[in-house]
Amino acid sequence: MSGRLSVLTVAGARSAWSGAVARWAASAVLPVEVVRCVSIGEVRARLATGRPWSALLADAALSGVDRDLVAAADVAGCPTILVDEDGGRDLQPLGAAAVLGAPFSRDELLGVLALHGRQLAPGRVAVVPDGPAPPAVPGTLLAVTGTGGSGTSTVAAALAQGLGNPRPGRRYAPVMPRRDVVLADLCRRADQAVLHDARVLVPGLREVVDAHRTSTPSAADLRAQTFALGDRGYHLLLGLRRPAHWATLPPRAVDALLDGLRTAFEVTVADVDPDLEGEAVSGSFDVEERHHLTRAALARADVTLVTGEPTTLGCAKLVRLVADVLAHEVEPHRLLLVLPRSPRSPRARAELVTALADLLRGAVGPAAERIASPLGLPERPVDEAVRDGAPLPASLPDKLATAVAALLGRVGTRASAVEAAPTPIRPGELGLATEDRPLPGPPADGWPA
Repeated sequence: MSGRLSVLTVAGARSAWSGAVARWAASAVLPVEVVRCVSIGEVRARLATGRPWSALLADAALSGVDRDLVAAADVAGCPTILVDEDGGRDLQPLGAAAVLGAPFSRDELLGVLALHGRQLAPGRVAVVPDGPAPPAVPGTLLAVTGTGGSGTSTVAAALAQGLGNPRPGRRYAPVMPRRDVVLADLCRRADQAVLHDARVLVPGLREVVDAHRTSTPSAADLRAQTFALGDRGYHLLLGLRRPAHWATLPPRAVDALLDGLRTAFEVTVADVDPDLEGEAVSGSFDVEERHHLTRAALARADVTLVTGEPTTLGCAKLVRLVADVLAHEVEPHRLLLVLPRSPRSPRARAELVTALADLLRGAVGPAAERIASPLGLPERPVDEAVRDGAPLPASLPDKLATAVAALLGRVGTRASAVEAAPTPIRPGELGLATEDRPLPGPPADGWPA
């Protein structure tokens, strides 16, 4: 081994390996500079100084050793080596460079340091990949956000009901198939528990995110943390019990939860807040973490629904929110504007759509032409259904599900939109010219295959 190595270590008070590494370094048996940290906070502080470190040697049993710590070390250019004394946990989802079993010898430690965790080392060293591979066919993610008081949570519940429990033969959903749907309440001030008359609030978002900090629960385990609503045809993931609990949601664990939901369910409907400010705008990393639920959901959403009130002030608020959503790199053709309690008069609805289109052109420019026409939802006895704990009136779920399916049929999912690598074409292989080739039609059920 050549060069100078500086290693950060953090371990529990009774971990024997930490003291052994310090003694090896002090007696020059181990040609490594070892800096022992007493807490995870000290590790983060040292990583943030900008000083280069060769590796982070961390006790996998510590509660603060999770996806976010490994990601922070990666950002600082410091590979993480996890020391597993128990040997019974699957540490692969954390994304560490390597896992080292304890107790270990000096040679084993030197071997993994020399390899930087990239290859299999001798002894009890087990090299693991950077993280679990994403699912080959992830489910569809639909994000629902909107201005305050516009019925965003109700629209999210209606969409989940329309996809999970379609009514064949009805006016708005003649051929919609049943989908395996979960409605995830990702708002800081969660309302889905009230809308669904939930008598039990545990498990909820906080517990499920905590389960993703240091592992990746199976699809069956994740489904077991949701509540099945048989009369509505979907599962419900309850939200936070207190708005301040957002501080207990590490960003990488939230990302892992969203990926897990897309693996466990065919369709995920995320009810999210309209707050999108990040560090680049606010100058505060805490603000970005507080808004990470919304930012992460919109970054992954195949379609984003934005709700607004059909009033003068409601349209102004809706246009400002659409501008914020587009600034978050959401593609305009993946937006669907929803106007609950729209006027029944065709003339009034046409005037509303025209005024909204003019405001959008002035706020977002040419991107307004790529946004689908707003979807108006008529007034329905929603409050009565919520009071009685009954499913929402069928016309709302049916109309929402049909509109979303039609939009997805046109734009496809984000996974299908990823361009494949170029393939060489031999002369004569194309057959018909482009203008003579028939255009493919939409799927039979309006949903992308």
